[in-house]
Parts: sequence; structure tokens; C-alpha cells
Amino acid sequence: SNRGTMTIVTTPPGTSVYIDGKLRGVTKASPNGDNQPSLPLVLEQIDAGEHTIKLMAKNCKDASKKLLVEAGKDCPVTASLIRMFTPNYEVRTAGGRVVGILKAVNLDGVRLETAPGVIRTIPKSQIRAHGPLKD
Repeated sequence: SNRGTMTIVTTPPGTSVYIDGKLRGVTKASPNGDNQPSLPLVLEQIDAGEHTIKLMAKNCKDASKKLLVEAGKDCPVTASLIRMFTPNYEVRTAGGRVVGILKAVNLDGVRLETAPGVIRTIPKSQIRAHGPLKD
């Protein structure tokens, strides 16, 4: 047959995989957790020739590239998407406002990621108001 396969591994898992504009699958998390590369997603019956693969994941920059699929062969794809830091929540305190990505609201207060990889808990006693950022 004049077809091949693609085996795709992404970081993060949960990445949507488009081939020539059509959604062909979503990568699944490995048992090792969300911060690990996904389990391999195998796409079969891909026509031999050049294809455009586009990868899309929440809070990440889209990635796309052209790939050549050869008949009877597997075309391996490993991709790490670049995470975008997109604050979605604000907390108002006496001292001003804190903006970040919401991690949790609990009895202790509000947990926010205030910079990539930086998690901060704003104690309930300091919070005057909190809620989603308006666009």
C-alpha cells in the first residue's frame, strides 16, 4: 500500500494532533504524570507524501511542521510545545492586586501561579476580593 504511519509523542499530553487540517487524535497522559511526555499516539493509513502536522494544546503556542511520510514506514514525531503564561485570575488585597493563573481556592486562601513555575498562596485574611480576570 502507498501509506505509512505516524507515531506522535507530545509534551504536554492532551495535545490535539491535526494532519492537513483534520483532527486525527489527542495524545494521552502517561502513567508517570502530566509533566511527562505523552504516551505514543499512532496514526495509521497516512498517504505517502508531504503532510502538515499541527499540534495544539491549552495554554501552549501552536506548533506545526511539514513531514514526509514514506510508504510502509513509520514517521516518528516528538514535540514539546512552548507553554504560554496567560494569567486568568486576580486577587485584590489592601496592598493592591495580584494576578496569575488560578491553582486553587481553599480555606487557606487563593493559590496563584504568579510567574512561570512560581506558586504563591494569598492568605484569606488579606483578600478583599478575588475572581476571574475580565478580557
